[in-house]
Amino acid sequence: MNNPENMTDNEDNIKVLLYYLNIINKRKWFIIIIVIIVPLIVYLRTTKQNKMYMAEASIIIEAATPAIIDEIKSSNNQVSGFFTSIREFYETEYKIIHTRAIAKKVIDKLGLWKNPEYLNIRDDPGTKIDFKKYDPESILLSQYYVSPEKDSKIVYIRVTNKDPKTAALIANTIVNEYMEFNLEKKYYANKEADNWLREQLYEMIDKLEKSEYELFNFKKNNDINSLTIEDNQSITSTKMRAISDQMTKLEVRKIELEAKINTVNKIKKTDPNYYNALDFIVDNNAIQGLKSLYNEAAIKFGEISEKYKDKHPKYIAAKLHKDLLQEDLNKAINRILDNINAEYTYICETDRILNESFEQLKNKNIELSKKEIELNRLKRESENNNYLYNIILKKQKENDIMGMVQDNNIKKLDEALVPKKPISPNVKYNVVLSIIISVAGSIGAVLIMNYFDNTIKTKEDIEKYTNANLLGIIPLIKKNKEINNEKDMDKFKDTYILTNPNSTISEACRSIRTNIMYVNPEKKANIILITSSGPREGKSMNAVSIAISMAISGMKTLLIDCDMRKPRLHLTFEKENEKGLSNYIIGLVDIKDVIHNNIINNLDLLTSGPIPPNPSELLHTKRFEELKTFLNNNYQKVIIDSPPINAVTDALILSKYVDGTIIIIKSGATTREMANNAINKIINVESNILGIVLNEFKHEERSYRYYRKYGGYYYTKKSA
Repeated sequence: MNNPENMTDNEDNIKVLLYYLNIINKRKWFIIIIVIIVPLIVYLRTTKQNKMYMAEASIIIEAATPAIIDEIKSSNNQVSGFFTSIREFYETEYKIIHTRAIAKKVIDKLGLWKNPEYLNIRDDPGTKIDFKKYDPESILLSQYYVSPEKDSKIVYIRVTNKDPKTAALIANTIVNEYMEFNLEKKYYANKEADNWLREQLYEMIDKLEKSEYELFNFKKNNDINSLTIEDNQSITSTKMRAISDQMTKLEVRKIELEAKINTVNKIKKTDPNYYNALDFIVDNNAIQGLKSLYNEAAIKFGEISEKYKDKHPKYIAAKLHKDLLQEDLNKAINRILDNINAEYTYICETDRILNESFEQLKNKNIELSKKEIELNRLKRESENNNYLYNIILKKQKENDIMGMVQDNNIKKLDEALVPKKPISPNVKYNVVLSIIISVAGSIGAVLIMNYFDNTIKTKEDIEKYTNANLLGIIPLIKKNKEINNEKDMDKFKDTYILTNPNSTISEACRSIRTNIMYVNPEKKANIILITSSGPREGKSMNAVSIAISMAISGMKTLLIDCDMRKPRLHLTFEKENEKGLSNYIIGLVDIKDVIHNNIINNLDLLTSGPIPPNPSELLHTKRFEELKTFLNNNYQKVIIDSPPINAVTDALILSKYVDGTIIIIKSGATTREMANNAINKIINVESNILGIVLNEFKHEERSYRYYRKYGGYYYTKKSA
């Protein structure tokens, strides 16, 4: 099943398309004229143009940059090369080919600067030509261009000229002059490189000598002739390792001696025989021997002391012997302790000396490292200068060889041949392009004009831009080619439905008549005022047509020409206008005396009468109010033709006396502002508006037809 929403969208799209097609269709002659005139002008101008020929020469450009200076500068950490990429190289070469420098070479070579025909100079006999005021280079540059082949090294030089031989000659000369210019450029580049290399070589010699001298002095001043810094650092490191090992051993021995000394001092305070608690004393062989002798002497002294008194010689001798051994034992113990203290003092002093030596070696090693850094720097500088010196020397020799060889990286591929056919003007292309542009431009212009066009043209415009009902649409009455007079044409339009009763115009008027009857069924509109927003919008024609339609339907109808400024209904029906409405209002005649009865069956006519000086003031008279009673009593329908409502106040005054007002809007002529202004004026005086009639609606008979819908006639596209 079809989705209703999609169907609605499709219908909207079709409506939009038909809307734009209708806009284009309405101005199709404008488009057709543009599409005919523009290509015709283009064709005529194109055929009158001079024929231009194009000659094409081709070359091959090999990528070649000044590598000598580029490499040296890169090695020296300076600016890297003249070209940073191959692309820039080729773009530069293309620009060089198309420069005034090359153009001047070609002009000088061919003598074009004094060629009047080439410079487009009229060579009048007897007139001296001042060639200096002309610019042949600009002329030549406008005649050729450079076209590189994509993804290749091939480049085309294309020259256009009205003379095929001249075009080929210029193309080949451009190639030759460019190749010669390239050789000159390489020569000067080689010469520039040679000068630069010489300057760099002399400068590098000075730098190399200076760096070598600085290296020599550094070695001499720091005694780095016999042994290298690495050797000195190795010796120093070996000594430091030996001292470090010795200091470690001394530290261990120092700790042992400190322990012994601390133990002796601690025991010595509490025990007189403290040495018996010290293993290093007890285990000493000398102490053990003395202690054994002392024990024997003590035993012997004990035995003698039991036998003899203290003054006995044996007692004294034994005691003396024992005391001497005790003294020797104490001395031996003290010697051991003194030796320990002496050894401890020695170790401390040795450790201090070793520490000083270690620090000296350490500082010496640091100094050696600093000297090594400086030495390496001097070596690198010397080596780098020596390396650059060798490169420059090598490149100088290479540059000398290149200067002798003179190789060209530009190769000629194909010479330009004399063209046989012109490339311009291309009549077919220009005409086709002009047709496309004129079609697109004219359609665009039509759409733009329509966008800025604020006139009311269709039923949709009335619904969108006004607040009044649409009673119907009157198609445009085509002009009768046999009628040249404007008054006769107005009469032809006014009576059109009489002469063409079966036309769409007649059917539209009948539809309007029916719609008027059904606008407000409860309150019949017997007296109807016909007006318009401005002049020449068709109010009189519509007033006549509506009145005729009502009369034909059998209703007794009166048509009143109330336009007492520019009356024309008497001309339409060929009646005299010596007496009319104006005569009745001022009381000169009776109403029945000025009505023309039965101009057609059921239709009477009341003409305007003589034009008064104050038409709007006549409408305010009591006599005009009495006319309304007469009309209601004698006619079923009364149609009043009045002046335009926006031009004068007559229509506003009349709208108060009638049952309803119909406003005529001319399709494509009446603006939205004019229409709304007319409607608002009727509303402001509290008069009744029956609706709007859209007049002179333009449509194509082959594309559109009327169909009846909801009591009105509108347009729809015919089915195929």
